[in-house]
Amino acid sequence: RSSDLFVEFDPYIDLVRLKILDLSMNMLAGTLQFLPKVPALRHLYLTSNKIESLEGVNGLNNLETLCLSDNQIQSFEGLDNLPNLRLLSLNYNQITSFHMYPQLPSLHTLNLVGNPVVQIPSYRGMAIALST
Repeated sequence: RSSDLFVEFDPYIDLVRLKILDLSMNMLAGTLQFLPKVPALRHLYLTSNKIESLEGVNGLNNLETLCLSDNQIQSFEGLDNLPNLRLLSLNYNQITSFHMYPQLPSLHTLNLVGNPVVQIPSYRGMAIALST
């Protein structure tokens, strides 16, 4: 039911010890500015929302898994300072280039299926080169 969907994160909730957060298949939109409220987060699942920007993700030093497939994200901007990120899933978004792609030293899985960037003939080579 649409009345059961999560549309806004309460900024007054204290979640400093939360390690896993799954808010997939809701109506979250805009940016991820609430993420500084969950600094210990290791796994974040926000698939199938209406998120437009990765702003707010940077600096989550413990984050290992970030799943934001099926949203409206257009670039990699905002993914800075994620030293432990191992899996990044951005399938079915609106990413058109590797502009603003950050250094992700621990990354071993990058999913970009369904983005315009995969239409670039050499995108796989670019993705591998940027991830090493």
